[in-house]
Amino acid sequence: MKNSGSFSLFIRKNLFYYIVWLVVAVVLGELIFGWMKSARREEYVSVFVCCDYCDDAAFSKRLEEDVPDYLKGVTVKSVSASDRYFGLLLRTEGLENSDIVILPASVVKGQNVDGAFYPVNADYIAENFGVSEFCYYNDKPYGLKIYDGQTASGKAEPYIRYFGKDEKKEDVYLFFSRKSSHLGGALGEEYDGALVIAKTICGL
Repeated sequence: MKNSGSFSLFIRKNLFYYIVWLVVAVVLGELIFGWMKSARREEYVSVFVCCDYCDDAAFSKRLEEDVPDYLKGVTVKSVSASDRYFGLLLRTEGLENSDIVILPASVVKGQNVDGAFYPVNADYIAENFGVSEFCYYNDKPYGLKIYDGQTASGKAEPYIRYFGKDEKKEDVYLFFSRKSSHLGGALGEEYDGALVIAKTICGL
């Protein structure tokens, strides 16, 4: 009993220090995780696809054939709009952590387009990507149309099934995330991996 009492007294006396160390450990863990996540974003171009089905591994492997030398590779994350966790995954994986985001028109309508995506130069895209139709927001072109709902045909179909057999078909657009660090610009034009990968997608 005496030993038990001494142990309890020891815990009470040092409880403050245990709590401090616990907080420090949690904060350091968050910082390290954030740094690792940030480092990965610098090394990979991430593609988020809203579709009925996508062969993520095969699509990623194909895109990596054209990846610039400064990058380690391409990651692809696909999810169906009917998935119960779609909204959460769109926010966390798509809007927050992807360079390229591919969305059907109905999903685009619920997004803050100007806040989430970069507008594009339509003439440049038409000349270099072979895409001449866009998703406009406030009279500015943002998304590259890569699937036509009327003809039920689009880009990268060897890897992406945009809609299920009985699903209503609609236009699908490719966007460039404002979170991306692979669009050239201030970081230097050579860091344009997202543009390179998007061009590949538009050519498949």
